[in-house]
Amino acid sequence: MPSLFFQLLQQTDAPRPALERPAAEAEWQEALGQARRQTLTGVMFATVGRLPDGQRPPRRLLLEWWAESERIRAANRLVNRRAAGLTARFAARGMRSVVLKGQGVALLYPDPLLRMPGDIDLWPDAPRAELFAMLRREFPGQPAFYHHMECPFFDDVAVEVHFTPSWMNRPGANRRLQRFFRREAAAQFSRRVELPEGAGSVCVPTRSFNLVFMMVHVYRHLFVEGIGLRQLMDYHYLLLPGCTDAERRAALRELSRLGLTGFARAVMYVLGRVFATPKERLLLPPDERGGRRLLREVMLAGNFGHDDPRTRRRPDEGDLGRFVRLCRRNLRFVGSHPGETLCTPLFKVWHRLWRLRHGYT
Repeated sequence: MPSLFFQLLQQTDAPRPALERPAAEAEWQEALGQARRQTLTGVMFATVGRLPDGQRPPRRLLLEWWAESERIRAANRLVNRRAAGLTARFAARGMRSVVLKGQGVALLYPDPLLRMPGDIDLWPDAPRAELFAMLRREFPGQPAFYHHMECPFFDDVAVEVHFTPSWMNRPGANRRLQRFFRREAAAQFSRRVELPEGAGSVCVPTRSFNLVFMMVHVYRHLFVEGIGLRQLMDYHYLLLPGCTDAERRAALRELSRLGLTGFARAVMYVLGRVFATPKERLLLPPDERGGRRLLREVMLAGNFGHDDPRTRRRPDEGDLGRFVRLCRRNLRFVGSHPGETLCTPLFKVWHRLWRLRHGYT
């Protein structure tokens, strides 16, 4: 934890950040490399820019970092315009919608334009069959999955339209999760916010919804590709303003029903250790042992697991190869998450048959 990279992360919210000592150029190079791996370049540049004179990186490296941050700002401006336009497009068809994660979560950050943007995850307020039929008519060649369909509405921003926000591999837990989404749906489709710089307006989830959904999202990354620090920083900023007692109790009740209390305690450890999230803001007491294990996984895998040396993807990998690779990869979680791990291959087989039955392939 004493590396420059972690020092900067722990001072992201400090009004006057300062390092323990001036860093060498090699340390700055390593910090920038880690920031790129974890897609935190823009957020960390805001901290670097506030460092006192004599503690900033060499001018060449600072300009390189600044240029990357400006590209992130430009990308966010584009994604914001597209998200607002897509929301209006669905509204014209009589469908309310909510933007999950992404641009909605970015609004929690001190500077929303510095969070690395991804694709647009849109959850429309429509029955699954009706929504799927509409999307299949517009994009006849696109495959669909249990929770979403990739829809090329734009040629410069990827879009995923969600039938449901997420899922669990365990059948009982998934039923409880889908009940939670249905119960909370109405409140999500009516919370409209303005995006930065007049880009337009969209609906984003409530904090009480995100306390559960974003934890499930982090958990999904653990089993599908790999968790990056960006997903965990999102949760840090979700917790930072503080939760009401009612929000906390409701979130812990749902996480318990989903069997995620232990995982949530590991996440709380990482938040406190890496981002210095205040103890009074944490959702529940941290678990150091589970948290250390989770942090090792995060630092090995990087964002979306792209840098994970244990699970290299082959260029010619087919569906069966990917199935075997992911199932083998997830065996390392069987000790801490036995139910979700052992149900992974069962869910994947069921999902394949379910897609064939419903014409989603």
